[in-house]
Amino acid sequence: MEKLSAIIAKVDLRSKGTSQRWTVGKPGDAISGTLYLPKDIKLPCEITIGFLAGSVRHKKNKEEGENDTKM
Repeated sequence: MEKLSAIIAKVDLRSKGTSQRWTVGKPGDAISGTLYLPKDIKLPCEITIGFLAGSVRHKKNKEEGENDTKM
């Protein structure tokens, strides 16, 4: 499995809509896109996004989630 590095989402201060627009990566990158979040959420100007798929932490979280549903 290919390991993906963490990527940065930055708030787009030019956004005029009803939501905060956060850009992820740049067009043409392996991972890019946009997140839309409510305007009333207070967040920093950058968010680091990490990918857990296939990692030890992902497997542990998945096992813990399965255990939670058995209760």
